[in-house]
Amino acid sequence: MIPEKVRDALEIIRSREKVYVEVKKIKGKYYVYRSTSEYDREKKKPVKKTEYMGRITPEGVFIPKRSKIQESSREIFEYGNCMLAYHFLKDVEDALKQLTPYSSEIIAFAIVKAVDPKPIRLLASRWEKFYLSQMMEANLNPKHVSRILRQLGEETTLWYELFSKLINNDFLLYDLTAVSTCSSQKLAEKGYNADHEYTDQIGVVMA
Repeated sequence: MIPEKVRDALEIIRSREKVYVEVKKIKGKYYVYRSTSEYDREKKKPVKKTEYMGRITPEGVFIPKRSKIQESSREIFEYGNCMLAYHFLKDVEDALKQLTPYSSEIIAFAIVKAVDPKPIRLLASRWEKFYLSQMMEANLNPKHVSRILRQLGEETTLWYELFSKLINNDFLLYDLTAVSTCSSQKLAEKGYNADHEYTDQIGVVMA
């Protein structure tokens, strides 16, 4: 019998994946697998393929598998800036844990972007230099991050619920603006703006 919180977390993961996702209980722990099928020419029939995604704790928190990109033998880590950023994001993290199984990835992504903005392909290598990476499991593999951002971008309800948990008033007004730039600002990244132009830009949120 799968606990209700584990089952709820599994349903959230299934809603975000385009393939079948299953959970297996092994020695009291719940492991999540992505299942697909490939045609075996020798056997002349479809063969089931499974890929380990991570595990779900009894409290319903999804912990993604640690990417090989993140493995490191570092003994010296950056502490100050990342831990300060994490301190200011604790209330956001608590709210995110109730809304998405990818709270760790979102928090880690935000901290890297705040401390030392990097393109998605370099997030994992930058994250592993922070001391916080030894305390928090976050999969910042480029493909994984891209998939999360795409899925979260489609779920406006999640963000409404997040903002409602963070504010004390009845409503919050915010504006998302893209500022184009031709300067050498390292904050600027290539992306499509509201006019569908692919250019260097900085996203600004005004609340």
